[in-house]
Amino acid sequence: MTKVEAVGLVVDHRDDHDSAAAAMEAVSDPVVAAATGREAEFAEHGWDTAEVDPWTFLRSKLNWGELDEPAHVRLVSCYRKLLALRREHASLSDPWLTHVSVDYDEAARWIVVHRGTLALVCNLGEDHAAVPIAGIPLLSWEPPTVGRSATTVPGHSFTLLATAPPAER
Repeated sequence: MTKVEAVGLVVDHRDDHDSAAAAMEAVSDPVVAAATGREAEFAEHGWDTAEVDPWTFLRSKLNWGELDEPAHVRLVSCYRKLLALRREHASLSDPWLTHVSVDYDEAARWIVVHRGTLALVCNLGEDHAAVPIAGIPLLSWEPPTVGRSATTVPGHSFTLLATAPPAER
């Protein structure tokens, strides 16, 4: 297991953000503003927006008719629960990387992102993974098995755990 502290990785983009925000405020139509912002973003990377394939745009549009399909109902429900948890737990929307730490095991294919008393535990592998962290599951894609010192997460799944404060881990 390797521990990575995200200290000192905060990048300040205030100059870029301020100029982009000013440009957006100058445009009153949100659709035009989004397109203008995207064109400016592409231009910064040297991409020509005139060369964008129309099929790329069409296949990227949401198909609202899919919302009734079980897999989509499940995904939308998960997003709604996550949004509710972000409102309940300030650490989920804290933008400072200095408040984040990460544990991972590349061979076992899991990663844990710690933010305050919350831990996002992700299993990127196909098989169940026993991850050395315990807590109370707040949201999961597939139900985990939580033990005293480890949480077993099914393959290609995640769980968001409420854990002990960092000093007590």
